[in-house]
Amino acid sequence: LVKLNSYSNFCFGSSCVGFTPDVKVWEVVFLKSGDLKGVCRAMELKGHKASVLSISYSMDSFRVATVSKDKSLKLWDVDVRYHLQEDPKLLLSVPLEEMPSVVALSPDAHTAAVGAGTSIYIYSCRTGDLSASLLKVHGDSVNCLAWKLDSVFLASAGSTDRHIRVWYNLPGRRVIEKELQEKLSTVMSDMQKGRIQKQLEELKEELKSYSMI
Repeated sequence: LVKLNSYSNFCFGSSCVGFTPDVKVWEVVFLKSGDLKGVCRAMELKGHKASVLSISYSMDSFRVATVSKDKSLKLWDVDVRYHLQEDPKLLLSVPLEEMPSVVALSPDAHTAAVGAGTSIYIYSCRTGDLSASLLKVHGDSVNCLAWKLDSVFLASAGSTDRHIRVWYNLPGRRVIEKELQEKLSTVMSDMQKGRIQKQLEELKEELKSYSMI
């Protein structure tokens, strides 16, 4: 399993059929001219007890989600000084009921979607709680999950059912709503309050448009 991060110079690799449960992270270094300078080991994600099956990362590349044959979801903070041998931090470890096939971390790192069998499970990246269960939504094993860059929609595909389904990210949007409400209660500037209030109103209209409230 190898995954190149499109938003940074990191490359993630793990053996799905070998004996190591660790994810090795390399830094791909380029010259100012754009030519490849080289590849060097940056860090390792250690904590799984069996082979890692899927890796996903946030837009800012600071958060990484992994799922493993040990039936766990883990969230990592890789915003560390790896040049000084600082290790990545394990933020969450969530036991899973079913064997996972794929994980997709939302670009804003608020939500992690896990495909397991024909179902999709949505987890909070703040608490590790299960936020939503989309049960038996594909005719075959879910093998692909992809977020829209604004984290509002999640697309899923089954391995052989020839269907792509698009889901509204209600749990993630609720997190944004809560964050805006918390900001509104703490800011002092009338201009800032007006801006946040407008964002809240637009978000509530969005939720209404999907008949969520």
